[in-house]
Amino acid sequence: LELKVDYFLELNYDASRPLTIWGAGQKGKKVAQLLQKKQIPFVWICDNPKKIGKHIYDELLYSFEHLKILENPQCIVNVANTKAQLEIKAYFNTQKMMSMIDYFLFC
Repeated sequence: LELKVDYFLELNYDASRPLTIWGAGQKGKKVAQLLQKKQIPFVWICDNPKKIGKHIYDELLYSFEHLKILENPQCIVNVANTKAQLEIKAYFNTQKMMSMIDYFLFC
């Protein structure tokens, strides 16, 4: 994950766009810590009702629907479940978001 974050920041990150992390499992938490360490701001989203509204590492978790109010966001997806990944990709398609431009799978 450290390499993925480093390469993403070097090659794909656009600081003029809001960055989001989708997923608050083990990988999502690790990515959040890595971004915090590098002082990269992000919005943390998930689709787990048990985590929405909670704080992890002093960051509030929002519903994935929060993406709709962000202007031209980039999203790092940290959801390992393949069925959930397909649902997330379908959601991005409805939002006209493209893989490797608007969202990046770190799974």
